[in-house]
Amino acid sequence: MKMLLKTAALAMILASPSDIWAGDIYMNLEGAGTKDGSSLENALSYKQDEGALQKAWDSLAPGSTLYLEGGEYPAKQLLVKADGKNEKELRKISGKAKDGKLPTLTGTWGKNDKEKGFSVFKVSKGSTWWAIENFGIAKCKIGVEIEIPGNVAFGRIENISMQEMREGVIITGGADVLKPEIGSHDILIRNIRVEKYAKRGFRFKDGCYNITVENCYADAGGKEWATEAFHMGFSSQGGSEGVNDHDITFINCESRNNYWDAGEGYWNADGFCAERNSYNLTYIGCKAFDNTDGGWDLKTVNPLLIGCVALRNKKDFRFWSSNPGAVMIRCLGAYAFKRGGNSEETGLWTTGKVFAYKCSFVDNPYSIVFNDWHVTPEKAKEMKILLEDCIVTFSENQKDTIARIDNVNSVIWTPGGRPGEAMGYANPEEGKKLFDVGKAFDSVEFGPAKGYNSGWKDENLLELGRKKQPLITVEAKRLPASSISIFKDKNPSGWYLSGWKGAEMKMSKDGKDTYLEVASKGAGGASYMTKRREAVVDLSSHEKAKWILQMKIKCAAGQSYKDLKIKVMNMNEEVKTKEISLPGKFDGSVSDWQEVRIPLSDFLEDKNEEFDSFSGFSIRTFGEFKPLYIDQVTLEPK
Repeated sequence: MKMLLKTAALAMILASPSDIWAGDIYMNLEGAGTKDGSSLENALSYKQDEGALQKAWDSLAPGSTLYLEGGEYPAKQLLVKADGKNEKELRKISGKAKDGKLPTLTGTWGKNDKEKGFSVFKVSKGSTWWAIENFGIAKCKIGVEIEIPGNVAFGRIENISMQEMREGVIITGGADVLKPEIGSHDILIRNIRVEKYAKRGFRFKDGCYNITVENCYADAGGKEWATEAFHMGFSSQGGSEGVNDHDITFINCESRNNYWDAGEGYWNADGFCAERNSYNLTYIGCKAFDNTDGGWDLKTVNPLLIGCVALRNKKDFRFWSSNPGAVMIRCLGAYAFKRGGNSEETGLWTTGKVFAYKCSFVDNPYSIVFNDWHVTPEKAKEMKILLEDCIVTFSENQKDTIARIDNVNSVIWTPGGRPGEAMGYANPEEGKKLFDVGKAFDSVEFGPAKGYNSGWKDENLLELGRKKQPLITVEAKRLPASSISIFKDKNPSGWYLSGWKGAEMKMSKDGKDTYLEVASKGAGGASYMTKRREAVVDLSSHEKAKWILQMKIKCAAGQSYKDLKIKVMNMNEEVKTKEISLPGKFDGSVSDWQEVRIPLSDFLEDKNEEFDSFSGFSIRTFGEFKPLYIDQVTLEPK
């Protein structure tokens, strides 16, 4: 009988959670009672073995929750895999407070550990109906990340506080030019705080859509945490050409202290930013404070901002698009402040078109700026700012700017240009240091009739906003077969250089020009390539063409480079490629730039195959030589 009891006990210890409990599962650090996970009194042990948390999740039935009791835990990665068909089948991991404290997962990651660390919660690619909620995370590389390529749906990330991270939340879409619908979608991100991060607070990329980000907070930590180029609070970057992030709504979100010191150059680091591959982005009641570049820096096609506040950023609001451009309603940009570098500090900057309704741009060194850097006369004519029922204070040196603005019933004040003192506010001096502006910028003279007003939440502004800035639809279609830039002056984001066996490739500057420099001390090789999905050139999404790799190469006079070989890379392992001789004169007789053109088909082992992607090239060397230079690398259709 004793032997039977011992055998039963041993079986219970060794059994997986799926052998023990089929409903909600409970876990704490040490475990309790029978440790079968059926309740907190019988909780599984988190530290029983390295894979205990993963085993518990993997055993979770559809519609059930894995609860982790409050306390301090050593951080480990959980792969959140779910395949629910509807909300009733949602799988969830949830912290359960103990003595008023949620579980905190703490790692050993530090702000200089760029290449180290892991994501605490990694949502498995293709997952549906999943949720992560009620946790603290500290000193880990990433808090919550969608596994590449993405393609997840119907998820929730809620009530998580993070400190000392590289990034907080990364949502990867995984969309395709011809199949945008497969991108990650229908995700709610709510009540998330990320404080002290080295790279991003919240990042959206590669074609995600239908996402709501509500009551989220990003504080980069300023100079102390500026260890990488460079901080961004909320970033929507899209994907490769034709892959867009879209229909993302930010509600009551706040971004502070994004910082980058570029010396005498341009200091980047934004509160909210969005690249050109995005549309239908909406910001409601969001705030940006004390960022070294933009409070908002938006290249997105048609942004809508309602009730947003930007204080003490270099450029409180910065808009690039002109088709159709940006719409702002009841927004405030004040006390723009430059912490270093070049370019002016301003409340509103544009190189496109802006419509501002009942907004205030006040107490800025330059309240409104039309971009004049690298702008053609034709582009300058396209730039437009329309102010309706706004309040703007200008300095004496901005009278020329006033003449360029289209004004509909707005109050514009300049020294000596209007009877009385500067526009009155309820509490203007406090605004220089406030984070919650309250009624400080409500106009004493005009009340809610003009400018920003704290009562904006009681107005039906979203309906008005949609009339002024309708949502748009972008149809999926093939990209044209036109020239594709691979390298010119700088490598695009996600591309890198490497070398082996005495050869290297690096960036080389000659005055204002930048080249790829290849040097060798023997038989080796060097490459210029990417492994990031969003950076790979997707040739299958372009109109059909016979593609040619084109580049310019410059050799040292009198230097023989012997037999140089070149090979191109793609992301399809089934398409086999080969190394070929690099065409051109490399015997030292030509030292001027020479153009090299190679059909991609020359690199194929099987001529019946086709390249569906391009991810870089490598040069193989056969001896020591002075550097050669490569520039203007493109793919050209034939």
